[in-house]
Amino acid sequence: MEIDLIPADYRARLARRRLALRLGRRLAALGLAVALLWGGLHAWQARLGARLAELQAAQAEAGRQGAALAAATRRRDALRARWTAWQRLHGTVTPAATLRSLSAALGETDLWLERLAFRRDPADAARARLSLSGRAADHSVLSAVAERLRARPLVRSVTVLRTRSLRHGRERLIAFEAEVALGAAGEGGL
Repeated sequence: MEIDLIPADYRARLARRRLALRLGRRLAALGLAVALLWGGLHAWQARLGARLAELQAAQAEAGRQGAALAAATRRRDALRARWTAWQRLHGTVTPAATLRSLSAALGETDLWLERLAFRRDPADAARARLSLSGRAADHSVLSAVAERLRARPLVRSVTVLRTRSLRHGRERLIAFEAEVALGAAGEGGL
């Protein structure tokens, strides 16, 4: 038989003390975990706040740039409209430029002009029409001059309206009437 000399209440008190220590350690560990979690969440919230501030600043800058782009686009459109109006008022198809193109196309050919009329398009001063009538040695000369005229940058189109055969002394000639559509320098240059 064994005799226990340690009183039972002492043993119970030791058991309670061990339980209290274990419970205290667990509560301390739990408190430490909560504190670490709280610190981590707080740091994450601070990073998110900084990122949100950056995004809001970028959004504000994008808004300012968008407004600046819209203003620049409006200014560009206004300047284009003014440029178009200026071109229409001043007309870039001039009689002098037309005569230079005509002279270059005629060159040394057996074709001469009897009538020349220059008319601006009333709806668009950047366009004009040139009416021609004259005589040529034959249809091939007239065709060659028309092709050279079409190749000129100022000329949009050449239309031979009519031709008829004539006798001039012993020679046979071609009388012709033609219409030349002229465009602005912006439509092809001089």
